[in-house]
Amino acid sequence: MTGRRVGWRERTEGLEGPGGSWRVRLLRRFPTVVGVPGLPPLGRTDAPLDTILRLRPVGREEGLRDLREDRTHLESELASLRGERDPRALPFVQAAEGCRRLEEELLSRTTRLWDVLLGLRQREGRSPGEPRLEETLRELEGLGVRASRTRWRAWPAFLSLCPGGPAPSEWFHRLEEGGLATLLPLWEDPSPDPEGPLLGAHAFHGTPVHLDRFRHPHHSSVVFGETGSGKSYASALGILRNRWARPGLSVFVLDPLGGLARVLEALGGVVIAPGSPGSSMNPLDPATTGGDRRLKLATVGVLWRSLFPSLRDEEVARLDVALGRLYEERPDPVPRLSDLLARLEVDLPAGDRLLSLISRAVRGSLLELDRPTSVDLSAPLCAFDLSGISPGELPFFLTLTLDFVQEELRRRPGEKLVVVDEAHYLMTAGTAGFLDHLVRHVRHYRAGLELLSQNPGDFLSSPAGRSILMNVDHLMLLRLKDGGRGLRALFPLRDEEIAMVKGAPLPREHGWSGGLLLAGETTLPVHVIASGGERRLLEAAFATERRPRAPSTLSGGPKPSAGAPGFM
Repeated sequence: MTGRRVGWRERTEGLEGPGGSWRVRLLRRFPTVVGVPGLPPLGRTDAPLDTILRLRPVGREEGLRDLREDRTHLESELASLRGERDPRALPFVQAAEGCRRLEEELLSRTTRLWDVLLGLRQREGRSPGEPRLEETLRELEGLGVRASRTRWRAWPAFLSLCPGGPAPSEWFHRLEEGGLATLLPLWEDPSPDPEGPLLGAHAFHGTPVHLDRFRHPHHSSVVFGETGSGKSYASALGILRNRWARPGLSVFVLDPLGGLARVLEALGGVVIAPGSPGSSMNPLDPATTGGDRRLKLATVGVLWRSLFPSLRDEEVARLDVALGRLYEERPDPVPRLSDLLARLEVDLPAGDRLLSLISRAVRGSLLELDRPTSVDLSAPLCAFDLSGISPGELPFFLTLTLDFVQEELRRRPGEKLVVVDEAHYLMTAGTAGFLDHLVRHVRHYRAGLELLSQNPGDFLSSPAGRSILMNVDHLMLLRLKDGGRGLRALFPLRDEEIAMVKGAPLPREHGWSGGLLLAGETTLPVHVIASGGERRLLEAAFATERRPRAPSTLSGGPKPSAGAPGFM
């Protein structure tokens, strides 16, 4: 609502303040939709300008008197028309109804009125952030990066405003309390962590959005998006920027598609493929639990359930007993899968269902794992290319790989990041609890998880999946067909936010991805945009064919590459 005291001409005034006389441009009107920032960031103008804001509360009696006068004026204007069916009448009807409702709220004391002065002032001296920006530009130039600063031309328009008119004290806009609350975020820094690595740009006004996962309690995140929404590209860009901000950061990638593995290889990382020479991971090796064989029994049980979801509790118990005896009988060397099979052949009758299942696996798809552990995870960047694994066996191999990575997280100093693509494969009854436990405890190793998946429903359908979503520090919602509506069970998403996720930009259409960032109580619309150098590096990596590796018996050997995945 705008009161009678608002001037309708733009003009220039002098205001007295602590720094002396200010040259001020007073704004003629507020933005039509005050919830959306209506002004460009002042830091990108060619003039030394600051935003000024003055607030003063309006007494209840004064507000009621002005509202009633405004409503009387509107009703008289409406009466001069040909009735409410006159097309010119609608604005008057709506304004009068708004006055009536606001009057009721004032009488019930559920809101207040405020007079608000919004304008621009000429800054005396340099901006507080200017020296820091110049220092950053010098550092970039020292690294061979050419930095460009885009400026809006504001100075001529600011100087050309006409003097004269009413005093600045009469240039206040009147807003009710809810309208004032939605206006204030115009001056709020949208970045959850202004000092952190760049995540993207605010979708509405282009200001940078920074996020530092290691400044948050759990260090972990989940990215949801349909196929083609840009999950893998956004994750690869995040790895690149986090490594630049933290050169000592260790990164592990579990990649069922192969695209992220190629990015890590382009950054100088090591790519490990199951079944290739020197990459054996013995599922029975207690080294992944620090040598604790009793704890290893529980992990092996999860592995068997991920491979055979139909296993009954009593069958898992029989496997635990057989492996426990094997550990006691053979403390060294570490037992292998063939040793466990031999033990079961002694303990179980021929034709037993459990014996048949384990026999087919050990002599078939798991044959390459029946050897001592030889995988080396000492490199700072390690990617597991699981593109040769069949979908039915991905839960097993993702769990096995995470088991080995978890021990490396415990052992290695410094900050670590683990990226799991296609994480919905771990939302089975046998593995979801394992992943939930890892999300809860990985922070103790100064490490964080980033889980990429297509459908929030895969997580919402189980208690362990919902626990994961509640224990990560932030969610990124890229394009989703339903807008992530199901997440309302855990997060207060508004209708307009769901609509924005449904219509989020797709890389193949816009050249960048976008969506909604949920970080604590902060919700931000974000565009994930790469610089020219970043884009060239990542696109070249995604387009690179992996070097052929030796044929493997795992799932019938590796699948042929279908070409560059582009934005996954």
